[in-house]
Amino acid sequence: MKIAYSSMDGEKISGHPGRAKYLVIVELDDNKNIKSKRVIENPLNHHKEGGREHSGVQRWEVLEEENVTIFITKRCGEGFKNNLAIRNISLILTKQNDINKVIKEELS
Repeated sequence: MKIAYSSMDGEKISGHPGRAKYLVIVELDDNKNIKSKRVIENPLNHHKEGGREHSGVQRWEVLEEENVTIFITKRCGEGFKNNLAIRNISLILTKQNDINKVIKEELS
């Protein structure tokens, strides 16, 4: 199973994925332990630096190419939710910063 989450530092879960600097892709083994973790520049970032205006194009195919089945973030808009749903990617909204806690609480 592969999950992705938005992050500003490559470690902690961040808020709005459209503003996050990085996307972290985590592969879990059958026991829900982290098997691998990869940090990439966020292809879904579409906000101008520090602003509310949208700019650029979101590259949703990255999630599909990586076979991501779950996306974790702190908040997102309806458009983001709809784009995940179209791709059959489940969404988990959390208040947690720690991916290990979310895996334990939400996926066990």
